Amino acid sequence: MEAKPRLPDDRVNLPSSHPLADAGQLIAFVVALGLLLFAAVAYSVELVVWLLPHDTEVRLAHELWPAEEPTADDAERHEKLQALVEALASGWPDNPYRLQVRIAREEQPNAFALPGGLVLVTEGLLDSAESENELAFVLGHEIGHFRGRDHLRGLGQGLLFQLVLASIGVGGGDIRLLGDTGLIAGLSFSRDQERAADRFGLELLQHHYGHAAGAGIFFERVASSDPVHTSMPTFISTHPDPRERAAEIRKLAAQRGYRLQGRLRPPL
Repeated sequence: MEAKPRLPDDRVNLPSSHPLADAGQLIAFVVALGLLLFAAVAYSVELVVWLLPHDTEVRLAHELWPAEEPTADDAERHEKLQALVEALASGWPDNPYRLQVRIAREEQPNAFALPGGLVLVTEGLLDSAESENELAFVLGHEIGHFRGRDHLRGLGQGLLFQLVLASIGVGGGDIRLLGDTGLIAGLSFSRDQERAADRFGLELLQHHYGHAAGAGIFFERVASSDPVHTSMPTFISTHPDPRERAAEIRKLAAQRGYRLQGRLRPPL
């Protein structure tokens, strides 16, 4: 009987599925794993935020960002700004912070709530505010972030995400917390956090002046001077549209019986 050898079957060592299908499954697995990892990080931050004692937060913040004396040019303005923040904070009886103000030499109007009770205010905001009342509402809004400990959520998640990315070789591993102005500038809050801070800022404004004149004017100015931002669909941005925020503030003031007319004090 004559043997008739056959050529080997080339399909033996090949997968039965198409390579593209396998690649798609692998990518889907990696994406799902990444989402779970980031969700775990965010949940961990939520737990730590409320477990971290205020005095520990303040001590760590002072070590990372030591106190600075204002320059001679800023001294008078800084003193008035500090007094205004303290007066507004008196409307928050349970305030565990000794709020401190610093002025940043930045033209963009903005303010930040940072760990340890530090309120960072840009020169752009001070120069653009047309009344003390308008500035007071923005400061009250930032105090509202301290009340919800939003400042720790934002920075904590950003820092942990950097650590996670660095651990898998992404991002270079250069981890900086408060010294990185890019991280501070990227600090953002959810829409619910922003609206809650707006509501608390309105309460502090009413408590301090006896009326809510000046509330929301900052957002109205942003809406009129920044058409690119205000034309962006609200669902794309984490921050509510400034026109919507101004309208919501007026509506809330009316619901609570706060007067939106009253004496506007000169800007600082």
